Amino acid sequence: MGSAAVKTFRVGVDLDGVCYDFGAALKKFLVDHEGFDEALLGETKVWDFFLEWGLSLETYLDYYAKGVDAGVVLLHGDPHEGCRWFMQRLKDDGHTLHIVTYRTVGRRAVQNTMEWLQRETIPYDSVTFSKDKTIIANDIFIEDNVENYHALMAAGIEAYLMDRPWNQHEQNANRVYSWEDFYWKVNERSR
Repeated sequence: MGSAAVKTFRVGVDLDGVCYDFGAALKKFLVDHEGFDEALLGETKVWDFFLEWGLSLETYLDYYAKGVDAGVVLLHGDPHEGCRWFMQRLKDDGHTLHIVTYRTVGRRAVQNTMEWLQRETIPYDSVTFSKDKTIIANDIFIEDNVENYHALMAAGIEAYLMDRPWNQHEQNANRVYSWEDFYWKVNERSR
């Protein structure tokens, strides 16, 4: 009597807000390199957090690019808790991991991203830089942006929202609360 075959999936992974704390990295750059008062930069609780910091979109994008090109933003910062370990478990279970990230601000965006992934030993099979998260044919995807979540679901990709303060308004989403939670969602589907 043989055991049932285990399904493997193409798992799509967003970086910012899922694996990497972008808001914390930008805050570090603003405080350490631009002289901002850390007490005036609150936690990233909304999608457009920079507005709460008193920055216009244009000013935010300028600082974002400067932080990337200075080798701070997209390069420094620890992975979110459980990210590396549970991504490795997914790989060990036979799934492939396909990072799709919209990191196009700054001349060093791609370089910083690839260096960070290597330094932090984040496992992956491919990395794609695109605003369109449906560009890669994944079976399952973990994302923190509500618009991307809906686009993925509309494309027939089973998407999960990583629970973050900025996506709380989406009440009817497949939601996960940690990397471990996401791992077990994939594990349940593969049996």
